[in-house]
Amino acid sequence: MKRSHQYILALLLASAVSCQKLIEPQPQGLLAADVFFSDGRGALAGVNGAYSTLLQTGAYKEALWRLGDITSDDTDGGDGQLEDFTYDENSGIVSDIWNTHYRGIYRCNYLISRIPQITFAPTDPVPAARLTAEAKFLRGLFYFNLARIFGGVPLITGRITQPAEAAVPRATADEVYAQIEQDLLDAIEGLDPVTRYRSGGEGYELGRASKGSAQALLARVYLTRENWARVVQYTGEVINSGEYSLAPNYADNFTAGLGAENIRESVFEIQFSNASELVAAYTTSYMAVPETGAITSGGYGNNYPTDNTNPPNTRAINGGGLVQAYDSIDKRRPVSISNYNGRVNRFLANKYFNTVDIFRRSGANYPVIRYSDVLLMRAEALNQIGFQPDGEAFALLNQVRTRAGLPNKTANNSLPRLRVANQEQFRNAVLDERRVEFAFEGQRWFDLVRTGRAIDVMIAQGRTNINQNKLLFPIPAGERVKNELLDQNPGYN
Repeated sequence: MKRSHQYILALLLASAVSCQKLIEPQPQGLLAADVFFSDGRGALAGVNGAYSTLLQTGAYKEALWRLGDITSDDTDGGDGQLEDFTYDENSGIVSDIWNTHYRGIYRCNYLISRIPQITFAPTDPVPAARLTAEAKFLRGLFYFNLARIFGGVPLITGRITQPAEAAVPRATADEVYAQIEQDLLDAIEGLDPVTRYRSGGEGYELGRASKGSAQALLARVYLTRENWARVVQYTGEVINSGEYSLAPNYADNFTAGLGAENIRESVFEIQFSNASELVAAYTTSYMAVPETGAITSGGYGNNYPTDNTNPPNTRAINGGGLVQAYDSIDKRRPVSISNYNGRVNRFLANKYFNTVDIFRRSGANYPVIRYSDVLLMRAEALNQIGFQPDGEAFALLNQVRTRAGLPNKTANNSLPRLRVANQEQFRNAVLDERRVEFAFEGQRWFDLVRTGRAIDVMIAQGRTNINQNKLLFPIPAGERVKNELLDQNPGYN
């Protein structure tokens, strides 16, 4: 990875280790925390520690993309509970996600309350307002993930001084989303444009949240909430900034270690390194084909794409496989999936595969928001506001398709497969495009749920254990033991 990436990751690792006990709800550590975070550089280290939570197994190292992919119609392999919708309150993945995200929230809460009390020196590399804005961006991201997975959750925004202070009932989903919205609005006001980070310097390493990151994440929040006008507003601000663009080649986003990290298409991505397992992703090892031996000790070959033609290796017994979702000329197909010239008996996820990483130590950054997502979110929202034949929404959709080597879709095309004649057909076209554009990026499940299609799509694919209750995940049993005020989601009692 680039030196700037290594620098921020070194900071993240150092702060994660040194600060972990200081900014979580342990009253005996409060004095030490206040002493440690007593100046601008200490505050910067604390914010780095909050970022480090994103690298943990309950976040983007593993759990979030496993849940977002395997629960959907896109992939199988590696988690039978997600595949079969048999997860319950004792499932490890729900506990890991819950604990990791609240760990991040506690860290952000401490920083948001502590930073205004610090006297920053003129020589400090980053002003207080910028650091507070980063903490609010991260808290908004943590709560957004929790809300999409669990619904309403305990809404804790203040500094925890006693463990009992964390024992609060669940807020409603509306209340949680209101807090997410406010955090991201505050973050937009305090964050710098990404061009400032491209100039580098201490505290301005690429990979930190920028103004565009917060605007795009807020657009995704509004997309989830079906606030179409706000989606148009905030995607417009990202587009009109002129700071982002599609990479010439789709593969440019996933060339790990070869300059692909934090390119102009990247709006926000998780900064991993193969320097140690602590700061590495599991993508390559989890998805890589064992038979190639290209990475030390091989991979697991899990999270593989569903395939209509290859049962029982996949669950797409009734159709709807991801392999078949690609057009034969789609340039994204060989980037995303491969059977390695027949060396394996099924297609596998190829997007993060490389011959550099070693077992359980992938240095490939993980994309949270790419510019293509901004374009497709805007296209979807414009269509929801009102279908305009061959209008701006078509141009946005086709911009993504052109990069993939595909012909334009139009309202009156002579070819039925390229004709999009009404609002519902355009809605389907965007969802289909999102599926192949963001394969293996943990988005498909959330797209199916927010559009109300998860149950029908999964049943049509032959995965009939799904029901309305399974669209939210259970509150972990251990959390309900510690906090008797937590009620359970329907269907898990």
